[in-house]
Amino acid sequence: MKKVLLVCIAAVLFGINVHANEWSNDDSIIRASVTYTDVDEGFWGYDAICSATRYGWFTGYSDRTFKPNDIITRAEAAKAVSNFLKLRTVPPIQSSYADVDTQSWYAPYVEAAGNLFYPTYGSEFKPAISITREDAMYLLVKAYGYDTLEGCVKPDILDGFSDKQDLNENISKAAEVAVYYGIAAGFSDATLRPGAELTRAQFATLLDRLYSIGPNRVPTTAAADHIELTVGSSVTVACGGRTEIRAELVYTDGKRIDYTNNLNIYTEDNEILKVVKNRIYGLKSGTGRIIFNNPAVSERVVTVNVEQ
Repeated sequence: MKKVLLVCIAAVLFGINVHANEWSNDDSIIRASVTYTDVDEGFWGYDAICSATRYGWFTGYSDRTFKPNDIITRAEAAKAVSNFLKLRTVPPIQSSYADVDTQSWYAPYVEAAGNLFYPTYGSEFKPAISITREDAMYLLVKAYGYDTLEGCVKPDILDGFSDKQDLNENISKAAEVAVYYGIAAGFSDATLRPGAELTRAQFATLLDRLYSIGPNRVPTTAAADHIELTVGSSVTVACGGRTEIRAELVYTDGKRIDYTNNLNIYTEDNEILKVVKNRIYGLKSGTGRIIFNNPAVSERVVTVNVEQ
């Protein structure tokens, strides 16, 4: 039995500005390699620590150690994320947090990246304590705009973890996204350990995973002109099969951004048809909505017709 998938664009975008965190994979930002006396090639976090050092997210100490098993404080995490996103960091005239001295070394970084942290401590930032795993997941999901994907992840993604009930319920959505997109992972004993402290090696690993995935939104200052959505040459697929599809956003300055792997389609009963490497998985009948993973791009109505 075969089904035919027809995807038709129903509207054209005009005048939508798309903004995002600055991101670059430019090799010019790579720092010289550093050899640490306490990290060898056999260490599980070796590659991530190399990335953190080479890209300047955070580095070791003057005695040529990295101290991979030491906890990373919230202040250190703010500095690492500020460097990771290349945020503008300047000493604040007045701190946004009651416990952050404007003269402290970390004040510029907390000011730059503090809004990305979940406000666990209200008016205080708690710079000297360790960042927890759940706070790190929230932070990194938000850093690259992946918080816009919370509706694209099925809520049972965390069911395999025996301690998922320990998650802050206000962070659980971010944790679902972090696990689904491979930013974070659980432990061999099927736990997520949301309240556990993070080591420097672990935080380097999370940053390295996020860097490998790339940002959810691509920066541009041009207005969106239109969306081009095309189906591959083969449109007849077996039930539960797959068909090629590509989605591009075209800007008024001629720039074209491939959104294929940042695209989901919701059917009328909210079943997700996810595009992975230009192919839609999970075909079913019904009317759907294209969801571009960018809050500035409005939903486009599409029709998904499946026939016997």
